[in-house]
Amino acid sequence: CASLPGPSPKDRAEAAALARSGPPREEVGLDGALAPYGRPTLPLVN
Repeated sequence: CASLPGPSPKDRAEAAALARSGPPREEVGLDGALAPYGRPTLPLVN
């Protein structure tokens, strides 16, 4: 936890409380970053 930004929990109960108070949903990967440009697609090869 030392390399992650933000507060580090001291025990399991504090970690659970921190997780409950976090964002309801996280965007992971490129889908969220590329949303304004549409979904990336690969060209079809025949």
